Amino acid sequence: MEFASAKELTQFLAEVNASIVDLLDGQPAELLTAYWQALTEAAGQFARPGGSINIPGRAICTGGQR
Repeated sequence: MEFASAKELTQFLAEVNASIVDLLDGQPAELLTAYWQALTEAAGQFARPGGSINIPGRAICTGGQR
């Protein structure tokens, strides 16, 4: 997956990663802000010169029939 920026990656994770959302549920707003900011800064370390971030991945799909 490719993201235009570290901020875009962070927003994506906030929207689709149920584990993170569940873990942060009920935490104070200050903690949430600090967490997402720290995650954005950490992700920024992997940005390309133009600011985009590419996360290589592989989807493995299988099917079966009995």
